[in-house]
Amino acid sequence: NFFKDRHWTEREFPELTSENLKIIELGCGVGNFIFPILQANGSASGYSCDFSQRAVDFVKERSKKDGLEERLSAFTADLTVDDWIQNVTEKVSFNFAVFLFISAI
Repeated sequence: NFFKDRHWTEREFPELTSENLKIIELGCGVGNFIFPILQANGSASGYSCDFSQRAVDFVKERSKKDGLEERLSAFTADLTVDDWIQNVTEKVSFNFAVFLFISAI
């Protein structure tokens, strides 16, 4: 697999270990940023979004395989035109927003 999980995130961003962390990741790809966080922080949860349906399908499959379905919701959206926030199904304030490799915004 060319795309590796980013296990450096907890070291570089210690706030990612906070209790009840809520993350929104826009441009999630296959989830290499959010999965290590959810695995390291049992109280963290979040939403992941990408333009690619295929990438979002990978995230959904992996969250199911890793037992993280209750803590991670993934959806497809074009951030430049879609009202993507409608996919966030709960009233929540996010502690951390991730926009890695987003060039269209």
